[in-house]
Amino acid sequence: MTLFSKSILLLSLGLLCAACQPSEPEVQRESGPPSLVGQWTWVESVGGMMPNPTPVTPATAGFTETLVFEAGGTFQRLRDGAVEETKGYALRTDTLAGQVEYTLVFADESTRTLRFPAADTLVIDERAYDGPASTYVRRSADGRTN
Repeated sequence: MTLFSKSILLLSLGLLCAACQPSEPEVQRESGPPSLVGQWTWVESVGGMMPNPTPVTPATAGFTETLVFEAGGTFQRLRDGAVEETKGYALRTDTLAGQVEYTLVFADESTRTLRFPAADTLVIDERAYDGPASTYVRRSADGRTN
């Protein structure tokens, strides 16, 4: 191999190496909870201070309940369509023991733990060992539950 051929080969290898930059590792991002904004219809509640294995439902309780979360941070709780409660809220994300936890923080500083077992299902737990858990389903724009 001539000196010219060796120079071309080395130059080619140098350009090839310079062109190959190590790629940045892909970062796995947490996908947050489904959007809380919208209307949620109560399905059932279980637990409480006196453990009750029988879920309480709108049919057994004799009323319906709807939660409304607005994008601007306003929360309303309606019973049988009438507003029972209005207050501000924020959603906080925490990591505890490697697990992501979503916390609903109200303007009065009370908190609830949120779980999303499915995109259109919301479970709200009180922060207590024997606290009740209530399940809600997202209501669509036409007023039906999903």
